[in-house]
Amino acid sequence: MYSTDDVWKNYVGILFDKIKIKSDLVYDKHTGELIGYCNLDKVGNQIMDMERSFKEGSSNDIAKYMLVLMVRDVATDLKFPLAGFATLSITADFLCPIIWKAIRILETSAAQLKVLFLTCDGASANRIFLNLQGQVNDFVYFTENPFSEDVRKIYFV
Repeated sequence: MYSTDDVWKNYVGILFDKIKIKSDLVYDKHTGELIGYCNLDKVGNQIMDMERSFKEGSSNDIAKYMLVLMVRDVATDLKFPLAGFATLSITADFLCPIIWKAIRILETSAAQLKVLFLTCDGASANRIFLNLQGQVNDFVYFTENPFSEDVRKIYFV
């Protein structure tokens, strides 16, 4: 752990983004290798789709996105993926508990990291999530950090 003089090294931000999962990839579960693309001709793909739809208990609920949370230190080279969630879609309702739990874990863990900011792109779910953190009809660029020992804000970048 750092000395009290190095407390500034504990300040981090959380970056989160939705990543589209590429479909039609072939994965060998025995070797763990990505072999290549599974792209049959048009008729072959339609036959495979029809066979899938006729199977009983068949479900098309395959994840299309990954929500990835990454921690990035403000002053050092520290960066690491914190969590990843496979999902069909991303909504603000989905984001809220995940982001706040990540903040709580970082703030209250033995590492004593201090979350200063959240960074995301301008996707609709992200904008709604950020707006939920403030007052109605206000431009929201920060919120209070309920897990900090000191009184500190979390800024939205």
